[in-house]
Amino acid sequence: KLYQDYRNQRVGFVSVNTEPDNLSAVREFKKERKLSFPIYVDTGALQNTMKIATYPTIVIADRFGKVRHIHMGSTSMVTLRKELDILLRE
Repeated sequence: KLYQDYRNQRVGFVSVNTEPDNLSAVREFKKERKLSFPIYVDTGALQNTMKIATYPTIVIADRFGKVRHIHMGSTSMVTLRKELDILLRE
């Protein structure tokens, strides 16, 4: 839903899958949900670099690539929308 609402604004979405041995499931997931944003597969390097230990983890970066918010575990859509809207006004 968030992707649908923000896809025509200056917001990019990327998904990172952490199961490199199950690429067929990743492709099927993307196809079933008709996702048009990229899904990358991480073998652990990104997880280690960003110190991600909880799933899902949502990272929100600004237009310069600076990480502004990290949410580990469940996060409300209200919170995500608020943060995105603030970044879009900057």
